[in-house]
Amino acid sequence: MHVPPTPQQLATHPELGALYALDECALIAVRTLAVHPEIADDERPFWQCDVEPCCAETHTIIDLIHRLHLAIVSYRHGID
Repeated sequence: MHVPPTPQQLATHPELGALYALDECALIAVRTLAVHPEIADDERPFWQCDVEPCCAETHTIIDLIHRLHLAIVSYRHGID
């Protein structure tokens, strides 16, 4: 669950604000890729939606975003 940092946490660790924003943007990217996996293929113009999307790139991006999320969560738990 994505919980924003408290004002007290931000006062002592201001980087949490940027990490929270990054984590939220990554979540939006994952949700977008889940619906439109074809946008992960930079070899295909975005308007060619009739072609079977390449899922390998989509899964790679989602996996990397998941690792990023876990690293952010681990960092937050480490400073609490």
